[in-house]
Amino acid sequence: FETAGDAPGAPPTVTNFPGDDWTDNAKAPGTILVQSSIGDLIDQPVVLSQAGGACNKNCGGLELSANVYDDGTGVANSGRYEVHGSSLQAKPSVKDAPFQVVDGDGDVLAALAYRTVSSQPTWYFNNQDTNCAWTTNMKQDFVITIDFTTKKTSVSISGCSPTPAVYFQDGNQAGELARVGWYLMGIDAGIVGFDDLKVIRLPDNVP
Repeated sequence: FETAGDAPGAPPTVTNFPGDDWTDNAKAPGTILVQSSIGDLIDQPVVLSQAGGACNKNCGGLELSANVYDDGTGVANSGRYEVHGSSLQAKPSVKDAPFQVVDGDGDVLAALAYRTVSSQPTWYFNNQDTNCAWTTNMKQDFVITIDFTTKKTSVSISGCSPTPAVYFQDGNQAGELARVGWYLMGIDAGIVGFDDLKVIRLPDNVP
């Protein structure tokens, strides 16, 4: 997606994906706004701020998601896909801030989350510790691979070893790649900066 046409301080607009517009839901005091920069994301990232501090059960929910349901020939439910993004976490301690890949029924294929566990900032993938750390205000690039033949997914995060492939988070019932985005719901998720989202259908002859 591109935010070049969006003014800093305004919500993001179109995604350039088949669904076109973002689903952009922010419960006050939270916000989802384009900013000129945050940390070392300097090219007008989108910033999701829960703005509730250590709010526990009273945290406001935020969702920034996009439809990516069509690969040009029909529903995206076969072959392999890569979901690329760049993000950072601006709070030093958070409970859960997940980026998710979901199907049309809301079943989760893959979830990559910022978490702080035993005072250690750690990326979790499909609820498993990746042994990959994140640092406040430092950008990391990620690539989530979705394989509909094996019903497995894996992630590669810059500066860390790729994870072994694991089954889709919600199992074999997860049917197609329908939506991607941040779902920060009812728990301290901090402040996430996000940029450079793209989804790629891999050629079938590439191992």
